[in-house]
Amino acid sequence: QSGQPRRVPPGSRMAEGGDAGNPCEFVLLFCPLGGAGEIVAVLELLLAPAASLAAQEAGLQFLADLCELAGDFYRNSELRRLRDRDAFWQQSEQYALRVHRSLDLRAAAFAIANEGRLLVGCDRLSVLVGRHARPRLSAVSGVDSVNRRSDTSRRLERLAALATATREAIWYDGSAAEWPPQVELAVQEHVDATHVRTLAVIPLAASAPESGREEKRVLVGALVAEGFTADVGETWRERLEVAAAHASRALERAWEYRLLSWLPLSGVVAALGRGLTGGRRPKLLAVLLVAAAAAAAL
Repeated sequence: QSGQPRRVPPGSRMAEGGDAGNPCEFVLLFCPLGGAGEIVAVLELLLAPAASLAAQEAGLQFLADLCELAGDFYRNSELRRLRDRDAFWQQSEQYALRVHRSLDLRAAAFAIANEGRLLVGCDRLSVLVGRHARPRLSAVSGVDSVNRRSDTSRRLERLAALATATREAIWYDGSAAEWPPQVELAVQEHVDATHVRTLAVIPLAASAPESGREEKRVLVGALVAEGFTADVGETWRERLEVAAAHASRALERAWEYRLLSWLPLSGVVAALGRGLTGGRRPKLLAVLLVAAAAAAAL
């Protein structure tokens, strides 16, 4: 508790009636290690019972010097960690501003892919968009357009479909994991084809409704983060979860804007419907459905 190195003779206690002591037959030397008033570890050194007093004093000095060096290293590590964390939150704030800048669904998806890759620190970030069980690949970091017919796109869409169907993220880092057979097969096929070292598939859901029930949240897409190097950083998951949270809200707003843009057309449809009779209404509905499908595919 004093923060100074201490010596405890064999078979002795440090306080009357206390549990702290030295029950072994060796001389116990120890020194607490910490910084900023916090003890994070204790270094111990055992000496033979016949060790001279000079040897014991030398051992105490050795522990004190060692703890001082280790304490400096610990404080510098903590300072670096706090600086990195502060830089991360500043970067995440800029990321949030950029992904919310546009209400266009495609523009939002490309902003999430390119800005999110920098925030997460992965090698490739893909954004899949869709308010249904099988999101479609919409944007990939570092490219201006995507080819949904490629094998890679099909595998990404399959992984996203599995993640959104279960509403659970898929994490792969090369270690064994307990997955359903369909998920394990899809992950293994993608790993074999791309030689990816780390993989994460995160389903994106809209804001929770008033009921707060997770199953009531509308799915708006998925994120797929890939790393082709061994080291992705200790905060990779945390960074990806922050990116996914902002991406969910940005895609939700883009979807809402797209739906609102159809409201004026619905009024026109209603007016035309009232003016048509007989077999003209089914024809009008068929034309409108084709136009809606074409617009949704854009």
